[in-house]
Amino acid sequence: LSNVDTEGRILKLNLATLKASGYSSDEELRGKYFWDVFIDPDEREEMVARFQAAAPDFPTSEYENEFTNARGERRVIFWRSAPVLDEHARVVSIVAGGLDITERKAREREAELRRGFLDAITDAMPSFLITVDPNGTVMEDGVNPAFTEAFGWSGEEMGGRSFLDLVATEY
Repeated sequence: LSNVDTEGRILKLNLATLKASGYSSDEELRGKYFWDVFIDPDEREEMVARFQAAAPDFPTSEYENEFTNARGERRVIFWRSAPVLDEHARVVSIVAGGLDITERKAREREAELRRGFLDAITDAMPSFLITVDPNGTVMEDGVNPAFTEAFGWSGEEMGGRSFLDLVATEY
């Protein structure tokens, strides 16, 4: 959790946010602009513009950003923010809760790379390759080019259809 004023300066933050920042004490961060700590330099201008556009109401929002913290570690944080109101319903600060999704993002990237590698291999194979679910239904993007060439249907036309119906129809 972090709390910033309506100018974007850090007022308070909890231990988890301090740890994600890479700093050792919250005194080092108090008064710094949120984007100077949690947003990479090439994305700061856009973040400042979004922050300023949200004023004066600062409606609830969600966003995700990747940044390098003070220890040089890459972090990916999913943020959800909301305004803090005074007794006259005026916004006095903004509170943001962040969830560190760095490891999940790394696993997603790794899975994407593996999927891309396997797609490249299967697309280049001259043999028929088809992926079906346990019910025998062709998976979306579940056929390679050799299969589509032989049967004359596009992968989109085959996805979601029964493998047995496809083969039985053809013969």
